[in-house]
Amino acid sequence: MARDISPKKSTLKKRPLAVAVSDGQPFIFYQLLDEKESRLCFAGSPDGTDFGNVCEKVLFTNFKKTPPETKNCRDFKISKKRGGWFLTYVEKTSEGFVTHAAESTDLKKWKEIETDGKIPDSGFLVPNFKWQNKNVLYYGKQQGVGVAYSKDLKTWETSKTVALPPRSGFFDNNSLLVLAVEKETDGIYVIYDTSSIKGEGYQLQIGAAVFSLDDPEQVIWRSEWPLFEQNFADGAKKKPAALGGVFLKDQIALYWWFGDKGLITVALPRFSIFGKTTGTKGGLVRKKENPIITPNDKNHWESEATFNPAALYEDGKVHLLYRAVGRDSVSSIGHTASNNGVNFLERGLEPAYWPREKFEGVHASRPNTNRPFLAYTSGGGGNGGCEDPRLTLIGNTVYMIYTAFDGWSSLRLALSSIKLADFKNQRWHWKKPILISPPGQIHKNWVLFPEKINGKFALLNSVSPEISVSYFDNLNFKDGKFVDSRFGGVSGRTHAWDNSIRGAGPPPIKTPYGWLLLYHAMDRRDPNRYKIGAMILDEKDPTKILYRSRRPILEPDMPYENEGFKIGVVKSCGAIEKDNQLLIYYGGADKVSCVASAPFDKFLNDLRKDAEIKMIMRTVKI
Repeated sequence: MARDISPKKSTLKKRPLAVAVSDGQPFIFYQLLDEKESRLCFAGSPDGTDFGNVCEKVLFTNFKKTPPETKNCRDFKISKKRGGWFLTYVEKTSEGFVTHAAESTDLKKWKEIETDGKIPDSGFLVPNFKWQNKNVLYYGKQQGVGVAYSKDLKTWETSKTVALPPRSGFFDNNSLLVLAVEKETDGIYVIYDTSSIKGEGYQLQIGAAVFSLDDPEQVIWRSEWPLFEQNFADGAKKKPAALGGVFLKDQIALYWWFGDKGLITVALPRFSIFGKTTGTKGGLVRKKENPIITPNDKNHWESEATFNPAALYEDGKVHLLYRAVGRDSVSSIGHTASNNGVNFLERGLEPAYWPREKFEGVHASRPNTNRPFLAYTSGGGGNGGCEDPRLTLIGNTVYMIYTAFDGWSSLRLALSSIKLADFKNQRWHWKKPILISPPGQIHKNWVLFPEKINGKFALLNSVSPEISVSYFDNLNFKDGKFVDSRFGGVSGRTHAWDNSIRGAGPPPIKTPYGWLLLYHAMDRRDPNRYKIGAMILDEKDPTKILYRSRRPILEPDMPYENEGFKIGVVKSCGAIEKDNQLLIYYGGADKVSCVASAPFDKFLNDLRKDAEIKMIMRTVKI
């Protein structure tokens, strides 16, 4: 029976040392000490936050030196092993720092393990796992995370190289301290602390990596941004003491001792990586027919590039309006259609939409001319035209927002519309376009929601630095009435893959969980490579992001995404749901049009699971 040995004297202080788990319940090991007394205790907590009721005394047996209850011992780490638990800690001696080991069958009585003195540092064993008949221990040091091996926990060998070094330019460019280790079906999960002093306070940051089960030193995944971060600008000059973490049924509980601030826990939902770090994610698969639209030399207006298609699914047929660049370097918009959404055989001989206004560069060139080819540069140079359309069906009207470029001025957003019946029958009776973005500003990638939100038409005009939506009673824009946008071209997620967001992709798709929005972005650490991400926005307030992919769902990895006017580009302007399949249409290398698909429900479920990890910080009672 557990005994209550909580301190009766106010002079006794509690110094948390380590955390452990038994039968799915977390335990805190702590030292009770004052000027005259020191003893080690542990206490459990069903919820991981209240350890203040009942505690047990820890006994150390068969120790050659003084048991590790003294102030000279630190970095206690407890991990599961077959038949019990394994403890490592570091003792400060007159000769330097020495790493010790001990084992227990019940967390109460500990017996010292006489090692060969080659344990490199205090660390965590991988529970229920051996590699080549050896126990595997991960430990953190200034140079990064190292790996050590032992068959009997007495004789140790250390890897010659650092398995997980700090990364320059990333959040984890400091020393890495291992917090928790667990074996999962897809690899060895290592959670690490890379906190540091920042100015007058400290910044708490947590990262993660997954190592191969076949090679414990091979990294198969690593977080590109902090799983959790918290700034404490309170004048503190010391980092909090990281006690470690435990893998529970539904979460990973991590603990820090903040001195006078007390004991803090952060609850991280258990997560699993799916797929690899490159290629498609969330079940998204490129079609073998890619590219589905290529330049046609017989039509001069689309002889050089056919990319960034918008999509509309109506009456069992998929319609694409794609950006077409001809020998005259003018952008027009072509049309094609398909019954299955993959094989597009119906293709117009003439553009479905072509430049007609001065803000589209009509004074520089017109369709059906054969001017000499000029070097094409997306968003600048050339002769301008109509670029990157987005289609939204509202009622019986198809609205098209596109980028209008006159060849030398700033990029503008223009709006036109057409009756649905005319669109389906390829009668291109477009309404006279009107500019909706202000002059003197560069804007792209605006999209209309397919239905009203709170009784108003909604226009998403920026994804960065935050979601910006404008609302209107009608879409009858008048000259000189422009939409104000807070486009900044940056992301608040400094260390994420999308730290340089370019903008929204296709118009949002309504789902049971909110609005599905695809977007394209770049990583400054991987420059000039456009990638596609996904998020789910709140149905009633789409400025709120409910879920967001932690990694790109599509990266430019295929040859047709790297052989064109811009290498390393995937950009989507169209997406539909068809037969419970999500079809994402995108441009590859600013040259061709492609498609990738995934089961719609699976994609949404994977997105919700893979979404940006939300962690909860709580104060712990001991």
